[in-house]
Amino acid sequence: MCKTIRVSSTRWIIAFFAASAVMYPWLSALTPVHAALARTGSGAAANLLPISLVQSVILALQNNMDIKVERLSPLIREEEVRREAGAFFSPRMGFEASTDRSLRVAGSVLAGAQVLKTENLDLNTGISMRSITGGVVSLDFRNKRFETNSVFQLYDPQYTAELALTLTHPLLKNFGIGFNGVRITVAQNNMEISKYQLKATVMNLVVDVQQTYWDLVLAANDLATRRHSLEVAQHLQRRTAEMVSKGRLPAITLLQAKTAVLEREIDLVAGENACEDAQARLKALLNLDKVVAPAEYTLVPADAPLIDPNMVSIEEGLKSALAKRPELFQARLDQENRVLGERFARNQQMPELNFIGSIGLSGLSGSPTPNLFTTTTVGGVPVSSLLPDRQGTTSYEGGYGAALGKLVSGDFLSYKVGLSVQIPLGNQLARSEVAKSRLEVEKSKLLVQSLEQKIALEVERVARGIDNSLRAIEGARALRDLTERKLAMAQEGLELGVASVTDVIEAQKNLHWAQRDELRAIIEHKKTLVLWEKSTGIVLERFHIEL
Repeated sequence: MCKTIRVSSTRWIIAFFAASAVMYPWLSALTPVHAALARTGSGAAANLLPISLVQSVILALQNNMDIKVERLSPLIREEEVRREAGAFFSPRMGFEASTDRSLRVAGSVLAGAQVLKTENLDLNTGISMRSITGGVVSLDFRNKRFETNSVFQLYDPQYTAELALTLTHPLLKNFGIGFNGVRITVAQNNMEISKYQLKATVMNLVVDVQQTYWDLVLAANDLATRRHSLEVAQHLQRRTAEMVSKGRLPAITLLQAKTAVLEREIDLVAGENACEDAQARLKALLNLDKVVAPAEYTLVPADAPLIDPNMVSIEEGLKSALAKRPELFQARLDQENRVLGERFARNQQMPELNFIGSIGLSGLSGSPTPNLFTTTTVGGVPVSSLLPDRQGTTSYEGGYGAALGKLVSGDFLSYKVGLSVQIPLGNQLARSEVAKSRLEVEKSKLLVQSLEQKIALEVERVARGIDNSLRAIEGARALRDLTERKLAMAQEGLELGVASVTDVIEAQKNLHWAQRDELRAIIEHKKTLVLWEKSTGIVLERFHIEL
């Protein structure tokens, strides 16, 4: 969120507007714009809200719904980074407990019973984790209690305990830190892209607020100009009526003066409509209905359209744009993601060659049962005592603890080492993905180059616009001075009888349009400066906004 420019609460906003309303009687006397807006609204000074450009930006950042929505995107992308990283660094532990019982008729004497009865109790647990290099390692601890009525069973019940460490690791396809870290890197890039998208959204909002604010300034000042023109026309009507009553002018001149007043009144209505439209656009951007009472109110722009005569440098502006434009960073990060995608596709062309290895310990115990192995004798000596290690079934007699003891002793070690390979035949799908990823990489490079070219052209175009707007202001100002002198000469000629009312009305119209053209040129200059800030990527710096 914004660290430098921020609004702490809606109470502060309401308090600000309340203070502005209280101060308005003094503020409204400063410029004719305030007076014009006061007469445009309902007439209640309490509903007139003076607001500066900086205050407009603050309120927009605080209340605009698009910004609130866009602020959630980096947080969502950050969780995606955690999810991808968790696939490698988050061990998974499992636990399984099961029991079963079976009673079935045996079809073979080797079953050890006519009706074979078995009961099992399994308790297993394990932990596994995927490594960043692509392998999967697991540690499993399996326990079993087994009962049966088979005469061939040495122990009943029988307890077994096994501890096994298993590693499966790719050696070609899906191998390596660089490959398996691609998803994490892409997720991190997407998070950065969402941050730049937020920055671009904030910049566009600030630009829209400035442009709309200056549109309101133009509409308000234009309304004041139209109202002043109406007052001038009304004054001419009164003066013409006096001169007609004295016989100095014909009666038709009074009709001409009244016609001019009607034209100014119609023009004033158009100006009021334009001002109301500008009000509505700015209110929509600031979303003030969420924090201000629903009563009618009128925004009064407090900033005057001052002229900044400083020239801009295309070279410096281009350097700034290439270093700060968020959409350019987005395009470069997307290009990096495409390169990573190509690397991923190339890896998927390889055969699957996996290393498989495991090592384990086991233990067994139980209650010895009378069976052929323990009851059969040779010369009166049990067969079990003739074994090479001279260990009979009693050596493993005991409960579950005895089985664990055999496991811990390490006497019963087993291991497995091997390789598995799968070679794709044809592999058309993988080759198509590689070709597609190459084209996407090439496309992303061209998009970056195209964007850089468009940015350069935009900077040059806006720089020319600033220079042209300054010249337009000079020309409009000179024309306004000239029309002012012409009006003064026409009014003086009317008094001396060498000029007609038509000449004065025409001079008034010319002055009215010259004043409007000068104001419009100044506002266009201000709006072009806003576009310069946008094209060079310094919008947020100007208002000290940090994201």
